[in-house]
Amino acid sequence: MPKAEQQESLDPAEVPEHVLTSVEACTVAGMKALRSLGFTKDLVLQLCDRWYGVHVLAGYAEQAAEALKTAELHANTDALAELAQTLDTLAAHVVRALPQPSARAKRSGKRQATLRRERVASQRRELASRGSPPPFNICMFPLLGDEGDRGRLVLPATTPRLRRIVEKIGRQFRREGQYDVIPFESNDHRQHGILLLTSKFHTTFPIASGAAGFSKPDRWQLDWIWLHPYERGTGYLNNAWDELEDLFGLFLIDGPYSAAMNAIIRRRGIPKDRLTHPITQD
Repeated sequence: MPKAEQQESLDPAEVPEHVLTSVEACTVAGMKALRSLGFTKDLVLQLCDRWYGVHVLAGYAEQAAEALKTAELHANTDALAELAQTLDTLAAHVVRALPQPSARAKRSGKRQATLRRERVASQRRELASRGSPPPFNICMFPLLGDEGDRGRLVLPATTPRLRRIVEKIGRQFRREGQYDVIPFESNDHRQHGILLLTSKFHTTFPIASGAAGFSKPDRWQLDWIWLHPYERGTGYLNNAWDELEDLFGLFLIDGPYSAAMNAIIRRRGIPKDRLTHPITQD
């Protein structure tokens, strides 16, 4: 702004009320025009030294800038009023030109919105009934606070917290296999839980990417084992198997056997006397 014009500007403490009122009226008109055209974003013009500005369509930017300068320098709001009238006329024209929803359509829209809210509420209840995590949300479990041996893939679940994580992984095993019951309960100490630690992610803490359950009726027996899909097909289980045999010796393997377990049994040459079920042929 030229220096001479700055000297003629109104003192900030002396901005007439009618200037502020005109600015507000112009902004209201601009917002109405923007909404009538379905715009979600507007142009805010603050090309003056005051805190105020107006909301207008981009095509009216130059006119709005001149109107604001005139109001700021001379307290003349005629240009602002003219712009507000132009924007009001534009909004009215758009409303007349575009088809407006009938009362019946509005009622139908409200009914559809109500039905959608009810459907979403019902779906949330259905989702909650499937437990946490739901069957399509397969989790790994960061073991914060544990350091573990970075070179190991197997961690015995010797604390209540670790046993609860084995139980959660067992629930994922049940969901994927569509079994009736979970294979591991943290408060049943006849069951021995093992956590399988991820080799895919490298962090300062272990991350459980699978679990297994062992029992010992006469000798140690692997009752179930589950591995996160990220680790499958990578040779992970074959690598972890040596650690499992270090802990439990030449344990029995309960069946029936998945395709992956069949492959492990054949690859490692595990004899039939360690199998509780016959191995299936693919």
